[in-house]
Amino acid sequence: MMALLPSKIASIWIFDTLEEDQKPTQFRLVSSRTQPNTIKKPKNYTVNIDDVWFSKAIHEDQVIIRLSGDKTDPFYQHGYLDEEFSAIAAPLSTGGKQLGVLILHENSFGRYGNEARNIAASFSGYTAVALENARLSAQSIDQAWVATILLQVALATQTLTTIPELIETIGQLTIALVGGRIGAFYCLVQTHSI
Repeated sequence: MMALLPSKIASIWIFDTLEEDQKPTQFRLVSSRTQPNTIKKPKNYTVNIDDVWFSKAIHEDQVIIRLSGDKTDPFYQHGYLDEEFSAIAAPLSTGGKQLGVLILHENSFGRYGNEARNIAASFSGYTAVALENARLSAQSIDQAWVATILLQVALATQTLTTIPELIETIGQLTIALVGGRIGAFYCLVQTHSI
């Protein structure tokens, strides 16, 4: 993308949550590239959605070119851009689902126009599909893991003959299911008093 359009910084920001029942409140920086490669991306860097100019790309669901009076920008705040910089933001959405935003920054003002808007829109569409495919793939792997563990639980309950064997096996499978290293399984023993 940086080869097609002039840019000092290219970045991808996704929502802090992609769950359908939760409204996202922050963008998380997941990727950034600079020319020259001078910016160190902080880990877990987030910004509030309503505090940055590029939230307009999400609210309007279209490519937005930054105007000089727009809200602040995280890269400008950290001193990576001159005061009068250009930027263009394209929403990352696929199948009606918004994932985040793709942004290009350039130090000189007025660098992006209609041609840049069209290129950014096309590229953001491909990027959104790739991000969604990666998310769905990871989700499928997680679901396959859960199904495997549940199958092992079903087999264990049918083949084991003693309660201690059953408790030990289900305890081990529960630890594997949650990704733990060690755990404990407590049994409540009821005593009957007459």
